[in-house]
Amino acid sequence: MDRTLFSPLMIETFKSCRKAYWLAFGTSAPERHSAVSIVKGFLFRGLGEINKGKITTQSQIQKFMGQHWPLDRLNDQPGGRDSATRAFLNTYKVLAKYLAHPYRPAGAELVSINTKIRSAVPGHKIYLEDTFDMILWHPRDKRLELVIYYLKNDRQIDPLAPDSSTLIRQYLAQRLKMRYPYEKLTLTLFRVGLTENRRYAVNLDEQVFERQFPDLVQTIELMSSMDHAKELNLESDLDQDQEHDCMYCSSIERHNRQDFKVSEAASMPHTGIAPGPVPLSA
Repeated sequence: MDRTLFSPLMIETFKSCRKAYWLAFGTSAPERHSAVSIVKGFLFRGLGEINKGKITTQSQIQKFMGQHWPLDRLNDQPGGRDSATRAFLNTYKVLAKYLAHPYRPAGAELVSINTKIRSAVPGHKIYLEDTFDMILWHPRDKRLELVIYYLKNDRQIDPLAPDSSTLIRQYLAQRLKMRYPYEKLTLTLFRVGLTENRRYAVNLDEQVFERQFPDLVQTIELMSSMDHAKELNLESDLDQDQEHDCMYCSSIERHNRQDFKVSEAASMPHTGIAPGPVPLSA
């Protein structure tokens, strides 16, 4: 079956290593989320509750975590209860630190929280999809702001050479233009952590997008044809494409042997060094 739905993570993985993309997204192994993804999902849910104004005090953080903490899903993960306890304490500290200074620029209106947007690409049998942690509307300067939270490693975007994730987010934002007729589009990457929170924002250029998006669509078309090739049992061709040791492939294969979902491995920076276990405090 040809794949038609693509996310930024899938495309970044494909561009880093085709074999890793096949291992991560082309297999039919049952999904099982890793401890890192479980904790990260819960943390981002808590950030969303703060941004909505439903959590305004530390006691409400404690109540929220007491009611919704995924203890059963974490106890059967590597590290067991000890790792789950450390993850619980670190998650509480991160939420409490963000609560002290939540991100809400003056004059901004909240559009939505944790919003998944999907859009077809005209003239192609493909769809693009991504989730935005928060979307803000600045009516004074007719600016739409897309906010993405992350946990590790400072990230920056070159406005003249945006990566695939940025191009996809810029494309998906067009779905909102009818309701919010923005003249400027801002992508904000907001790092949350135990010691400090940090924000990086860039205004996205429409002319740069129009020049580079067609090349991205060609890459996605190639990804779609690669999925079809998998059905024809051409895995040997993928091995020939990847002649060097790849940290993505080794990590994904290790996780597959443990029946874990592989999306965390695919999002790691390509350093050429095989990654070790990811701590829950990351």
